[in-house]
Amino acid sequence: MVINAGGCRVWTKGSLMRQPWLTVNLEGYANTLSPIERSRVIWDLVQNALDTDAKNIIVKLTRPRYGYAQLSVEDDDPHGFNELRLCYELFGHTEKRMDPTKAGRFTEGEKRFLALCRSAKLESTKGTIIFDNTGRHQSTKKRQIGSAISGEIEMDVAQWAEACAGMLMVIPHDGVTLIFITEDGEKEISHRQPMKVFKATLQTELASKTTQKMYRIDRETEVRLYVSSGKGSPHLYELGLPVVELNCEWHVDVRQRVPLNRDRDNVTPAYRQALLALVFLLLLVLAF
Repeated sequence: MVINAGGCRVWTKGSLMRQPWLTVNLEGYANTLSPIERSRVIWDLVQNALDTDAKNIIVKLTRPRYGYAQLSVEDDDPHGFNELRLCYELFGHTEKRMDPTKAGRFTEGEKRFLALCRSAKLESTKGTIIFDNTGRHQSTKKRQIGSAISGEIEMDVAQWAEACAGMLMVIPHDGVTLIFITEDGEKEISHRQPMKVFKATLQTELASKTTQKMYRIDRETEVRLYVSSGKGSPHLYELGLPVVELNCEWHVDVRQRVPLNRDRDNVTPAYRQALLALVFLLLLVLAF
């Protein structure tokens, strides 16, 4: 994939470079993303950090001014951003797809963020990429540890308030410190003690090591139940990040990749039904 002078991302198929088959209009892409909750854009970036060996993650978000807010997500993963091209290449191959304990598979999170920004920058141990109104520029400047992605993202006051509330819903991984900083102050997103932990066999997605194509399998994983009072309405979680509301009394955190839709905000009715059946069966057994 390449980016042409007009800001359109261009894909080619096959191992050899061909004439472009598809183009993506960057402005059009941003327009389709305009209604998306800004918390989901931030969760995408946090998810990328959680999928690494980072022990500390810092999210900073300023109040919007003239329709834009400054957002940054920084981590201390010793390896940094694995491949810089993945921050701008949609659907590029990533090793994470072969690991069902990692949430990422679409490689779309940073692209959604970048499409909504008027300027942005990624700094990592492999180098720096700057995005501005003249295009994409790569620098040899490197961080000693970790990565930081930042930008001026399109956001109004209502979206800012929703994003701040959404950050408080995140359940940090064990051993990870997640800090959220706004102009109102600094807050460590608290770890929560699950009310119940159990094993269940649920559907997940992963990539073939030979063909790299995604497929679904049933796999045993850990499921954690959390009290939902004061932490938003009950949600299905994927590895600590909210996905969709559940008709249930608890937050249900599935500790493996969940088969989501492209917008990462829903699951199939069959998956939802299977998960809730397992939860209610467990609680019924415990009641007796």
